[in-house]
This record gives sequence, structure tokens and C-alpha cells, in this order.
Amino acid sequence: MVSSATAEDALTSVFDTRPELFKAIAFDRESSPLVPGNADKTEDFWTNLTPERAFLARVFVEFCVKNKDETRMEDTMPVVAELAFRIQEEYNKLEETFSSEEVDEEENAERSFIVGELMRLAVNMDYTDQYGRSAMFQHASESLHLSPR
Repeated sequence: MVSSATAEDALTSVFDTRPELFKAIAFDRESSPLVPGNADKTEDFWTNLTPERAFLARVFVEFCVKNKDETRMEDTMPVVAELAFRIQEEYNKLEETFSSEEVDEEENAERSFIVGELMRLAVNMDYTDQYGRSAMFQHASESLHLSPR
């Protein structure tokens, strides 16, 4: 799934043909059972990200942008400052997997995928909020900074 256009096309097709499923998606504590791994509605979507969840969120945002449905995106997605915090959190987890003594290639790939999907999702967010814009800029700057080792 890491680079599968087929999975993205399939999900977009589901959103196109089954608008009730698209409308039922919510990425918060009260999310619908349609969100992977959230059938019991007790987990917070953003604090327990998996590659599938990150993929779903990114495709959802791109679908909203493609269909000019900014209201749905704003009602469903976290604000930019919260997203910046989540990206930082996932980036820190990624750094931990790379710096651990036991290299787990599968976990490295999953963490890399999650961070990549969140960064792709972030491109389409609304940056009119100064605080959110600053938080995202700070995170991006820190992530791109290469410290000597």
C-alpha cells in the first residue's frame, strides 16, 4: 500500500459512488465505525495512527479539495496547529525507530509512510491561522534540519 495508486483510486471511487460513507467519516473520538480500527468508538483517531488511518485521512482531504468541499474538510480535520503537533509526534516515533539498536524494517516503513501521508495531507490545509502556520513552519524547519552526528 505504500505507493499504491490502485488503493487510492479504489477509495476515491468509494467516496464518489457511496457519498453516505464519505459523509459518515469523522476523525475524532466520536468517529464512526467506518474508520479502520475504530469499531468500538473509544480510540482517538489521531493518537493511534496506523498507515491505513493516515492513508484514509490523506485521501479524504484530497477528495475534499478535488470536490471543493472546504466546509466538510474544516468540520472533519483538526486545525493546523493540532496537525503540526501530530506530525511532530509521528516524526519523533520515526526517529526512535531509526535510532533504536534493533532495526525493525517493517516498523520503519510504517512510520515513514505515516509521516509521509501526514505531510502530503498538510499541503492542503488552511494556513490562515497564524498560530497553526507558525507551528507547522517550526515543525518543518526542525524536521529538515540535519544535525551533525
